[in-house]
Amino acid sequence: MLNNIHLEKGKTYYDQGEYKESIKEYKKALEESEDIYIAWIFLGKAHGKLGEHQQSIDCYQKAMDIDATKADAWVLMGGSYYYLGKYKEAIDCYHHAAEIKPDNADTWLLMGVVYSTLDKHEKTIDCYQKALDINPNDPDAWYGMGLVYEELFMHTKAIECFQNSLEITPVFSDPWYKMGIAYSKLGEHQNAVNCYHQVLKINPEDTITWYDMGIAYGELGEYNKAIEWYEKFLEVKSGNSDLWYNLGDAYYHLGEYNKAVDFYQKVLKINPESAKAWYNVGEAYGKLGDRDKAIEYCQKAVELNPRNTDPWNLLGQLYYNLGEYEKAVKYYQQALNIEPENAKSWELLGIACEALNEFKKAIKYYGKALELDPELVLAKRNLEILESIQ
Repeated sequence: MLNNIHLEKGKTYYDQGEYKESIKEYKKALEESEDIYIAWIFLGKAHGKLGEHQQSIDCYQKAMDIDATKADAWVLMGGSYYYLGKYKEAIDCYHHAAEIKPDNADTWLLMGVVYSTLDKHEKTIDCYQKALDINPNDPDAWYGMGLVYEELFMHTKAIECFQNSLEITPVFSDPWYKMGIAYSKLGEHQNAVNCYHQVLKINPEDTITWYDMGIAYGELGEYNKAIEWYEKFLEVKSGNSDLWYNLGDAYYHLGEYNKAVDFYQKVLKINPESAKAWYNVGEAYGKLGDRDKAIEYCQKAVELNPRNTDPWNLLGQLYYNLGEYEKAVKYYQQALNIEPENAKSWELLGIACEALNEFKKAIKYYGKALELDPELVLAKRNLEILESIQ
């Protein structure tokens, strides 16, 4: 029980969030006696709430001058140094606190947070593990550990940590969301969707989860659902090039090529140097039968990124469909100069050579395609036919 009226008033103001009034009362208490440890502690906390972290540090130092055997001043000072971006000093404070009271899980947790900020993953994990050895039911330590494993691309371990956090506090949405991201990186998109639904049960207005839900459904090939979530996102947020691109892909896979073109064009308005978007517009125009535009966009794509074989192959197919087989051969060969182990390019080159009645070359190229991918049905069938008539 506080035995100083100013301390009592200061604590009341602090609890009510009236930190300036709280500071006035603590200072009055300290005018009566400067040796009140708790007054310096609460005065430092009040300054911290106002973002006055250097003043907080000065107060905690005064508290330590009175009693250096208590860990709480060191812990609080560590937090102030952390907010000032002085991470080494923060860690030093937490180490002092741990020496005084090594069984305080919060000290190790906070130290782990600082090490995490410094990207010192091994030390971060060590601190979180110490916190969990003391308190295995600390959801924040499990969650923090999961974040570190995610940064280390150890997605399965991260998921285990997030699950442990959720067993303790299942209504905390962040572990559900991060677990969804981890599942997505593992290619387990249905599990990702399940996690995102849990996030939205807790926070239905989490717009970034709407967006990620669209991505997950797109990966699952459920393009109508993907579009539904993207459109929900667009009701409250503006679009960006990634969103337009994803919507373009969804409509492309649904066979709605005009809509796909519209969204890819939105990407190009934002990023006219996107070779991928130029190629995808060309691909969509090819599906629409507009070969001139398809060729135009593919040529721009190879101009921007000549190392990508997809536009070269598509140009070959477009010219093949126009009956310009020699041009088709030229583009397929260009693709193979870049990626000589591309079985599909060898198959397409064989088809073009067969159209030019260059059957020996076609046989050679089909054989090469099947060496690389024995499951190419068209190459296998055409090779069998040509060999039977040669």
